[in-house]
Formats: sequence, C-alpha cells, structure tokens
Amino acid sequence: MSLVPSGRIRAAPSEPTGVSVMANKVTEAVAIVEHPHLTRIEVIDETGRAYVRRGVSVTLSYQDDGRTLKVFVKERAKKND
Repeated sequence: MSLVPSGRIRAAPSEPTGVSVMANKVTEAVAIVEHPHLTRIEVIDETGRAYVRRGVSVTLSYQDDGRTLKVFVKERAKKND
C-alpha cells in the first residue's frame, strides 16, 4: 500500500482484499484492512508472546502516512449449534 500525491491510498496487488480508504477531518488518509479469515492475533516482543487472543476478528488501520498501525480486535459472534 502506498500513499499517492492526492492523499489517496493505493493497495499493492499482494495485499488482502477488503481494503477501504477513509479520510478524517484533517484530510489524513486512513486505510482500513479487514481480514475475515483471521481468528487469532499474536503480538511478539523481545520477551516472546506479549498478547494472544483466539476467536476474534481483526481489522488493521494504517494512519500517519503508514507510520501508525492500529489493530482493532473484537470477539467473534459465537455460532449456535
């Protein structure tokens, strides 16, 4: 994904589908990438697995010209058996 001069975000061909672009009030481009098949997230730091969640949905938000990554994690709806 790259920012083009107009402030829009162009998704690279290898990136997942479901990329949408929003602009906030200060005209900063924000890319929202949903990953519908992901059900687990792990954050690894120098001590190992710092954060692990299973059974979740994950959405990534790229902001500040790609310098900030926000990860939105929420519980998946449980299926009734």
